[in-house]
Amino acid sequence: MPIGIDEYRWMIEGEGKSWLARAMASSDPIHRLIPQLRKALSAEQTSLLVEQVQLRARAEQKFSNAQSMYFTAALLEQATDERVAQLKATRFARDTTVADICCGIGGDLMALAQRGPTLGVDRQEIACYLATSNVAKAIHDCQILEQDALTICLDEMDSVHIDPDRRVGGRRSIRLENHEPARDQLLEMQRRCGNLAIKLAPATDTHDDFFQDAELEWIGSRRDCRQLMSWFGNLSREPNRRTATVMSATEEHHWVGEIEEADITETVGVFLVEPHAPILAADLAGHMANREGLQRLIPGGGYLTTDRWSDSPFYDTYRVQMSMAYRPKRIRAALSIRNIGQLTVKTRGVVISPDQIRRECCPKKGGESAVLFVYRWGERIMAVLTDPKSAAID
Repeated sequence: MPIGIDEYRWMIEGEGKSWLARAMASSDPIHRLIPQLRKALSAEQTSLLVEQVQLRARAEQKFSNAQSMYFTAALLEQATDERVAQLKATRFARDTTVADICCGIGGDLMALAQRGPTLGVDRQEIACYLATSNVAKAIHDCQILEQDALTICLDEMDSVHIDPDRRVGGRRSIRLENHEPARDQLLEMQRRCGNLAIKLAPATDTHDDFFQDAELEWIGSRRDCRQLMSWFGNLSREPNRRTATVMSATEEHHWVGEIEEADITETVGVFLVEPHAPILAADLAGHMANREGLQRLIPGGGYLTTDRWSDSPFYDTYRVQMSMAYRPKRIRAALSIRNIGQLTVKTRGVVISPDQIRRECCPKKGGESAVLFVYRWGERIMAVLTDPKSAAID
């Protein structure tokens, strides 16, 4: 039986609130906690509490106050990380009114409500209810409405942030016309409001006139590219340009540019360079290579090379030990000679999995660590053995 709004009300406002507190405080593993709860609660209530304990634990990598927030599995997955949301909120002028449409459990809404009056909108009753609880400590007025995005009056809003549904019909799409609201509806929203921010998947197809006046910003944190933001109107700092934002635990770094080609070489230099995910997602590896003195080893710039070491927040640098055609026996022999028994494998453009490569190439014994890059060059598969990375972003 699906869990509905009444069960969530029971957990947040009713008797279930104290039961959730007990479950959160328990040191027992889940398989022991469940029968304890079932002695007094229904199967649905027990399931809801156990899921909330698990979701809060999972949410700690996204939210500093995860232990006091409320989630569903799907809405947690879709929610913007706290640090990313705080960064995005700096684009919106303080004390101006902002509508956060398709707000979910309030990942972006909580950050927006710290800077000024905010309206949260979602068509899901449970999302609105959980968001109301999650933004309860907002500094400024934050109203939440259960309403369809297309029926909202935006006349009194200074800016709009929207996270369109990219899973219409149960299938994820990277094309705006398959989102909800769809391309034409988003275009009308931009015409009406002007200052529009659209949260999209990093792989969204941006070869569309829709984006011609926007700044496109790919934002990365925790070693991955988390989202693409399309900024319009006064929210755009670099109109008609691309920005790759790399976030560490304490700071942000921005690379701004356009799509460019860069020299490609078959010869591996002294160092192999691996751009961070936002640089690759924004297709700025060529732009960066041309300004950092790098050459591409593969089309698209997934791996680059140089003879000059550089410490950069936009890529990791690895000192090359050797490069060769991919031959497992030869690689295993090279690793054995170097006493390497801990091997990190990175691949691009090949069907062989890192686990398979590790099984085929890495000796079972050895106290040293190394990284093996495996990639396709034309019809050949190449391998580059390097030291562990010289610099990293957290």
